[in-house]
Amino acid sequence: MGTQLRGRMRAEGERGVTLPLLAFLMVALCGMVAMAVDVGRLALTRRQVQNAADAGALAGVAWLPGDKATAQTKAVDWATRNGISAAEVQSVVFTKTEQNDDTITVNVRRNVPYSFAKVLGLSGKDITAAASARVFTVQGAQTPEPDGSGGIFPYAVWAGNAAGAADVAEGKTVVFRTNDYAAQNVKPILPQCKNSGKKDNCNWKINGNDFKGFFHWKNGYTYVDMDVQEVVSQGGNAFGNEPLDELTTAYNNDRAIWLPVINYADDSGKHLYFRIVSFVCIDITSLDKGKGDFAGTVLDSDSDQRCKKSTGIRTGGDNPPAGFPVVYTFAMIK
Repeated sequence: MGTQLRGRMRAEGERGVTLPLLAFLMVALCGMVAMAVDVGRLALTRRQVQNAADAGALAGVAWLPGDKATAQTKAVDWATRNGISAAEVQSVVFTKTEQNDDTITVNVRRNVPYSFAKVLGLSGKDITAAASARVFTVQGAQTPEPDGSGGIFPYAVWAGNAAGAADVAEGKTVVFRTNDYAAQNVKPILPQCKNSGKKDNCNWKINGNDFKGFFHWKNGYTYVDMDVQEVVSQGGNAFGNEPLDELTTAYNNDRAIWLPVINYADDSGKHLYFRIVSFVCIDITSLDKGKGDFAGTVLDSDSDQRCKKSTGIRTGGDNPPAGFPVVYTFAMIK
């Protein structure tokens, strides 16, 4: 009997120690779960406020450098469209990188109150995010490098007929640099265009055979008017750096190229003006290696891997000639 009594006493003593230990471990476990939940909320909020700051910076920079007021309004508007309040946009700051007001920085802050971690005496945390974007001066559309590593092939794809964008839809065949460019590409479309003294297409206002599908300038660059997206060329093919060797390389190696799409042409001034409306990825299907005339098929740039590896668009070159509008592009920098 004495042995049994001592056994019961020892078991009851062990239970007396285990219960407080278990209670302590439960509190610790609840604390860890609480922290995990609240830390997860912090991580989610950090992504949200960063997305909002990024959206605000990109929306605002499109109005720089000339219109800070609209840039600020757009920045706040698009930041709030991404799940934050206007009060959480702490500041929209304009600074100079290369020219006055060419850079915008959007700062966002949101307070995240803790839920479970309050039992540990923690109330919450401020999550902040910042994003900066700036405008760059576009100095031209650069022709390909000698090794074909970059640049835009400066040949026009015409999309100014009645079918519009359908003329450059996937699978369509289009004609580029040729002495018969207008005859092969520009078709009559509207009754009111007839007898206009030009071609019967309202968007084609060029007499004679001044344009053969190739943009060029003496230094190998063309320039774009931002307001109407016009590219200016000196017409004909009397001079300029026509990339025939690069075309041949692309043709021989089944390499796709990117080309600008135009829907307007006008030679009423001393230069030829063309309105760029898009860019398309082209598979060159025929090429006259002597004259440079060629044709190609429009590819699905989203799925065709050749488009992802082909020659793209790059800015560069000299500043535009005097009297030409300044053109801007923009990008995130932080």
